[in-house]
Amino acid sequence: MAWDALLALKPEAVCKNALAAFDADTSTYTVGSFGLEFSVDTLKREIGCPHHEGKVFTGKFQEYLRLALLMYLASAKDIPATGRLVKPSDVKGGQIYVSGTHVLPLVEVAERFAMDAQGFIDKGRSFGAELVEDKGDAAIRLSPLPRIPVTMILWLQDDEDGFEPMANLLFDSTLDFQVAPDVGWSLAMCCCMAMLGSAS
Repeated sequence: MAWDALLALKPEAVCKNALAAFDADTSTYTVGSFGLEFSVDTLKREIGCPHHEGKVFTGKFQEYLRLALLMYLASAKDIPATGRLVKPSDVKGGQIYVSGTHVLPLVEVAERFAMDAQGFIDKGRSFGAELVEDKGDAAIRLSPLPRIPVTMILWLQDDEDGFEPMANLLFDSTLDFQVAPDVGWSLAMCCCMAMLGSAS
């Protein structure tokens, strides 16, 4: 159904709204994601990425990005990000982030980089992230899709003061205009998987 929704749209409109490119000869969209380029072949109905780093998303965790890419291309609006950050629990359908199997693995991210702010930054940069100043002990802005920036903030473990490491994930306030709640959740999971480097 997601493929059909995309095929029903004019490529010119899709490209403008989603900040994507379209090759009419191959009926393939190209869209940036995590500093990489993903191809969306509407004839073969295949999604691919030629970059090694893309295996995180086209391998074991392909279910998170595959549908998100399609739904984003079909639903994105020509609305720029505001830069105003919101918690996942505050977006439409945000209750899915706080209970059951949909809880994001932010504890694992925090533990992975508990004493390694530079490692957190370097890992983010390997997926096209920008450094964000004046938030936590380290903060980055990932771009899982062109109109959906995601900010991740790390607070380091402090044994002297008894503080456990902590990681937060924040969306831009325009998320609800761009994708449905389940797609937002999938993209948040992609961000966590990228930082955890779980490609196998």
